[in-house]
Amino acid sequence: METFYYTKRSRSIIYHGQSLDSLLELKFILSIEQTHAWIRDGLQIYYNMDDPKLSNEESLQKYTPDILVRNWKTGMATLVEIKPDHYNDKWANCKRHEVAEKYIEQFGYDWQFKIIYERNISLRAEQQQKYRNICHAYAQSWFGNAHPNNTALTNDEYTRYVTDGWLPATVPRAGIVASHSCTSCSLLPATH
Repeated sequence: METFYYTKRSRSIIYHGQSLDSLLELKFILSIEQTHAWIRDGLQIYYNMDDPKLSNEESLQKYTPDILVRNWKTGMATLVEIKPDHYNDKWANCKRHEVAEKYIEQFGYDWQFKIIYERNISLRAEQQQKYRNICHAYAQSWFGNAHPNNTALTNDEYTRYVTDGWLPATVPRAGIVASHSCTSCSLLPATH
């Protein structure tokens, strides 16, 4: 069996038109893409904006979480930070959690925030095969599709679903949920 290792120096990859910072992010997305809508690009959280020392846009502090996912069945959304097992900066994790929670509360999003470590991500056999295929294909200049959306929704509707939980009245939630038979996922609470 082939194994891919993650190091502090990550390798970026494009998957379905979204720029992922690492193969670990790809692995996470493959583990949830049948049950969750997701977006990666465009997730910036500016904070400490009321600090008088920050006088212009270049000096604003910014946190960019990894992925926003929304469960197709439950509608539950989670802002996810993905870390390798060896990552142990507790202060930075606390800061990320604090900034994300304040942002979610400030804008009234129905999201939760969660840090997920590599050890909590597992792929079923077919997902592992897809992961290997993507890694090999990417090494040969594979750049993916235009959007993570593989549903009947338009790309704008898909993005709006992930961020706001909104679906057009003509699209029943049950009609877009991919089949998923996982009995052991524990990545996100109440996802199945």
